[in-house]
Amino acid sequence: MGSHVTTPSIPSSAQRRKRRPPARAFTLLECALAMVILAVGVLALIEAQGYFYTANQFSSQSATGAYLAGEVRERMRQLPKHDPVTGLFKTGSVLSGWGPDTGETVPADYDDVDDFDGVEFGEGGANAGPVDSSGRIITQTDINGVVETSGGLNVALRGWRQRVIVDKVEPFNYAVVRGDDYDNTGSAPVLRVDQYALRVTVIVTYLAPGQTQPAEMARLVWIVP
Repeated sequence: MGSHVTTPSIPSSAQRRKRRPPARAFTLLECALAMVILAVGVLALIEAQGYFYTANQFSSQSATGAYLAGEVRERMRQLPKHDPVTGLFKTGSVLSGWGPDTGETVPADYDDVDDFDGVEFGEGGANAGPVDSSGRIITQTDINGVVETSGGLNVALRGWRQRVIVDKVEPFNYAVVRGDDYDNTGSAPVLRVDQYALRVTVIVTYLAPGQTQPAEMARLVWIVP
């Protein structure tokens, strides 16, 4: 008798599919964990967008502050230290000539550096502003670049203020500040009251909407020898 060889049967594709274990569904815990991970990602994205907005806003405000400080610098750049007519002098112990002189009632009249000591330019102050290098008020514009008006008058740039401080300093050591009436006529080197260098500081602040305290956005310092 011939030998009989049995060929193993190969399961059909249908049989193989039947043998696969059924797909397991997500458990409630896994769904909750996935939702937490997704929520964390969304919150991180929102926080990043808020940070980018804040950084961009601060950068824009810093640029505006530097611009406003530079405009005051340009306004004062060509001016002499003291009034070219009356000058700065002392009669006994009384100082004359520091600050705005007689008849100089508005910033456009200021014709020397010491006239600007203690002056501020800003909305709601003694001097409207902020101002540009020509002494003109810088106006508020809307998103379309149209100048805003109120009661027929242009609205000044809101929230911004320029403050000017003029200090008398030693000509050989600018870190030493002297009083406005200080002179040195008793010892060498002899310096009259009008022969000292001046240090000018321009501080630009911005009061943002909803805030109660202005923030310093720029500070510019230079020496008039």
